Amino acid sequence: MRKLGLALGGGGFRGSAHLGVALELERLHIGVDAISGTSIGAVVGALLAAGYRAAEIGRTFNFVSARSLLGRDPTRHGLLGQQKLAAVLTDLLGDRTIEELPIPFAALTVDLISGFEVVLDRGSVVEALLASTAIPGLFPPRIHAGRLLADGGLRVNLPVAAVKQLGATRVIAVDLLHDDAPFTLLAKQSRWLPTRQTALAERAIVLMLQTITAANLRDNPPDLLITPAVNAASSGAFLPQAAGIAAGVAAAARHHEELMALREWRLA
Repeated sequence: MRKLGLALGGGGFRGSAHLGVALELERLHIGVDAISGTSIGAVVGALLAAGYRAAEIGRTFNFVSARSLLGRDPTRHGLLGQQKLAAVLTDLLGDRTIEELPIPFAALTVDLISGFEVVLDRGSVVEALLASTAIPGLFPPRIHAGRLLADGGLRVNLPVAAVKQLGATRVIAVDLLHDDAPFTLLAKQSRWLPTRQTALAERAIVLMLQTITAANLRDNPPDLLITPAVNAASSGAFLPQAAGIAAGVAAAARHHEELMALREWRLA
C-alpha cells in the first residue's frame, strides 16, 4: 500500500510555518498516512494526527503566548517548568494514547543517559510531546521507562527515518532551520530573556542543528524537502503567526508540481 509520510522538524516558535505547509496540503487535498515530529514539529504533528485542521491549530495558538507558558520548575532540573504547556496540551488531546490517534504518529526524543534517540510511537501523547520539547537546561527532562528524555533535536531534528518506520514509503519533510538568512545581533531587550546572549547561544545551536540535520538527510533523504524562510526569526521569541503561516504556504507552493505528483502517486 502506498503511504505518504510527513516529517516536521524542530524550530521553537518558528513552528507556525508548519501550519502554513499543512494549510497548503489541505488546499491541494493531499492527505498523509503517517506523521513524525521533533519538538514543535511533534506538537503540530500530534495535533494533525489527532484530526485537528491547520486553521483550528492556528486559532488555538492565537491564545498562547510565551509568557502564558512560562513558570517555575518545581524539580529544579530546568530554568522553567512545563506545567502550563502540559495543561494546554491536555486541553487539546486529553488522555489519549498515540495508538488511539487516527493517523500513526511518532515523537522524537533523546535519552540523556545513553545519548541515543528514542522514538515514542505509543503511550501518552501529552507525555511524548513534553519529552520531545524538553530543551535541556531550559525545561526539565521527562523520566520514562528508566530513561531521561529530552528534545529530540539533540540527535534528530528532522525525523524522516521515524516516519518511514511508521510505514511511509514516500516522505514530505519540513525543515525550519534550513534557510540561510543573514545573522544579526538584535539590540532590543526582552522583558524576560537577555536578548543578546540568547541570540548568540541560539545561533550556535542552529549551526549545530543544521550540521546534524544535513547528516541525517544524507542517510535518510525525503522525497520532498520544504524549507520555509523563517530562519531570521528567533526560536525563543514568537514569530508572528501570520508571518510563519505565510512562509509555510509560500514554501509549499514553490513545490506545487512535486506535491501534485505525490498526491497522484498516493491515490494511484
